[in-house]
Amino acid sequence: MVQKKSKDDLTPESPGAFINRELSWLRFARRVFELAKDPTVPLLERVKFAGILGMLHDEFFMKRVSGLKRQINKGVNKLSLDGMTPTEELAACRKEVLKQNSELSRLLSVELRPALADHGIGIVDLADLTDHHRADLTEYFKRSVLPILTPLAVDAEHPFPFIRSLGLNLAVIVKESKRGERFVRVHRNCLVARSAVRGFEREEAEDEARWVVLLDGVEERIGVSRRQQHIVREFSR
Repeated sequence: MVQKKSKDDLTPESPGAFINRELSWLRFARRVFELAKDPTVPLLERVKFAGILGMLHDEFFMKRVSGLKRQINKGVNKLSLDGMTPTEELAACRKEVLKQNSELSRLLSVELRPALADHGIGIVDLADLTDHHRADLTEYFKRSVLPILTPLAVDAEHPFPFIRSLGLNLAVIVKESKRGERFVRVHRNCLVARSAVRGFEREEAEDEARWVVLLDGVEERIGVSRRQQHIVREFSR
């Protein structure tokens, strides 16, 4: 049995004299999270701090977790200053991040969202919308969102577009009668996992028939644009 050293036995070079570099970042995130949980902090400030926690996690995974995974993939077993291998560091970070995310989810659902609703700021699900609200959102999408979802063609005449960090992008093959197949990139606010697609249904509209996509947990039947009809065929193969 190895006897644990007391603080008096520590030297400046002892692993116990150091705080892990990666866990230190997450401890800072924890301090930000404490502000989000503090009921004496104004409500909108608490919401802001909750959002900052998510941003810190994003940056942590981009910079720190990616570095740890590269070390693990290369078989690096060098100990950190506090005596942990990259695999041990990654496991410890994962445990803390999962804990923070679990607590954040509870805070949002149990405290922040109800408190916002009490002040007239409701975050509602699609099923809770009235027909009038759905019509307004559909009109807003057509007027303000759809126009900026412009595909960017990638070919010999167009360099590959710059893709920003934290952006969600859709890479698709567009089939056109005159130009044939073209690879395009569409910047989207959200992407749908293939596993979430229950299937497609064909609807008979007043002017023409159209396809709609059915998603798990989403009541709305999302129309498929005419230019993307080939995705329905490819998905059903």
